[in-house]
Amino acid sequence: MAALTFTQRKTVNVHWTDEIKGGSVSIQANSPAWEEPKEVRNTTNDGYATITFPADFTGECEVVVSGSHGGEETGTVTVQ
Repeated sequence: MAALTFTQRKTVNVHWTDEIKGGSVSIQANSPAWEEPKEVRNTTNDGYATITFPADFTGECEVVVSGSHGGEETGTVTVQ
């Protein structure tokens, strides 16, 4: 049996309003420390999601949530 490998991560919960339309959302995160925005995840539009960051990441990160049928919200999270 193969050994399991665990990686330390930090998580941030993100919530959005019902202005985001459609059954799914695309969530992007962008930090000045990165060369380009990262596609964090696509998920169902249930109003919240968890974003995972590397354990050594700290700082501010802009988060953009886009609905599959319209609507977009942008906010900033601080990862400590």
